[in-house]
Amino acid sequence: MADPILRYINVPRSEPPPSVDAAHAMFFDDKYENAKAASESGMHGVQFLSADQAMQAILG
Repeated sequence: MADPILRYINVPRSEPPPSVDAAHAMFFDDKYENAKAASESGMHGVQFLSADQAMQAILG
């Protein structure tokens, strides 16, 4: 099975792009502070620890 493709979207810190509803966006970062900031802005912030953990977060 091929690895899933993950896309990185550079979202300005002030607000997400107009076409993306923050409630439907996921932000992964290995630094807890950045994931927390994303959560506080309305996105689903996830601290990246491993590929398996990230897939669990995506799939629920």
